Amino acid sequence: MSIPLTGSLSLAAPFERRPRGFSLLQLLLVVVLIGVLAALVLPVLGKVREESRQVGCVSNLRQMGVAFQAYAIEHNNRFPVVYEGADADASVRATWMAKLGPYLGLKKEDMGNPPYARAVGIFICPAFPAAETAKRNVGYRYSYPITTVWKYERMPLLMHRIFLVVEAPAANSESFRSTTRGDVERRHPGQAANFLVADGSVETFRTVIPATDPRWGETKPK
Repeated sequence: MSIPLTGSLSLAAPFERRPRGFSLLQLLLVVVLIGVLAALVLPVLGKVREESRQVGCVSNLRQMGVAFQAYAIEHNNRFPVVYEGADADASVRATWMAKLGPYLGLKKEDMGNPPYARAVGIFICPAFPAAETAKRNVGYRYSYPITTVWKYERMPLLMHRIFLVVEAPAANSESFRSTTRGDVERRHPGQAANFLVADGSVETFRTVIPATDPRWGETKPK
């Protein structure tokens, strides 16, 4: 005897699972985790960036040091005059940076009097604000006693390891004097500032170098 079928049989499993999306709690946990990782990583990245800028600044000054020596060899053992302005002959009217430019692969028209830039390339510290460059301010400046006390004479400056170029506050000026300006500009981690010495070496200091320090060259040893 057969029993008639009155309906169709379902072959689907009685407890079939369907895919679900993330729950709100899971999404919140992911967001919190990303925030924690960002808080840990971003300061490290910032520190690495600042340290790389300091390394770039040291490299800039070392290249300047090579250019200073090359210039002096071709100019009777004298470093370039800090600036020969409007009263100078047009053929020599230029800043010390412009005079070193050819020794660094920079063209004469790359910097100088307006509308040209005062500083380009390695004459701009990587940590120097771009807004100041746009205003024709500079951050690397000649140490003033080089011009007045030492008269740009290379050999005595080498012998006494006098500071040649320092990181200075942004200004429309070519030179820096510690006795009137105080401390240099400290743009790098740990309140560090870089100094180019007359012998071509670069030194980094995190403490104030007093104006009485003989390396400023305010007096010429007898």
